[in-house]
Amino acid sequence: MSTVALESFLADVLPRVSGCPEDAANRELLHAARDLCWFSGIWRQTLDPMSGIKNQSTYTLTAPEDAEIVRLLNMRYDTVLLDTVYTEEGLDQFGWNWRDITGSPHTVIHEDADTFRLVPTPDKSMALGITDIRVALQPALDATTLPSFLSRDYAQAIADGALARLFALPGKQWSDGNMSTFHGKEFAVVKSRAKARAQRGFKSGPIRAQPQRFV
Repeated sequence: MSTVALESFLADVLPRVSGCPEDAANRELLHAARDLCWFSGIWRQTLDPMSGIKNQSTYTLTAPEDAEIVRLLNMRYDTVLLDTVYTEEGLDQFGWNWRDITGSPHTVIHEDADTFRLVPTPDKSMALGITDIRVALQPALDATTLPSFLSRDYAQAIADGALARLFALPGKQWSDGNMSTFHGKEFAVVKSRAKARAQRGFKSGPIRAQPQRFV
């Protein structure tokens, strides 16, 4: 995926906040981009396939450079689309001892950004058997670049988000509560539109109310 430098967004911000240092503006641009991506799920990417290991239930996800994983959206094991749950309680509520069962996985638990758990635990190894690993991403806290599509489609929104935060800072020569509110509202509108766009453009694996019975 092509990228652009975070500082390339400064031209839409600095002229409106006289006296604001570039590093402060860059920091708020990054927070705005993170907020947009976290809220909307608009940055989505398919990760490289992984191998399933016999008797190993937990695996590590590796985010692309300058990115963090927000949520696992989709995954297949041995070509089977897995059900997705986001807490262990999502399976505990059914009362089955799923942690001790092995077999062919049909469910994946994604409880934190960097790990997932296959249920049941694989009962045989499968080279590159974990495929279609689709995730929602956000810029990392130390990112210096953003994906090009954010510049193409959301440059003004990210600028609005940064300006809302900058104008809200107390005691600065550029502080302005009214302008903070204005840019915050503009940012919120685009975030909602981006979320709707992401939901129309991709359907994640099913989140089932009732998982398959273990046998």
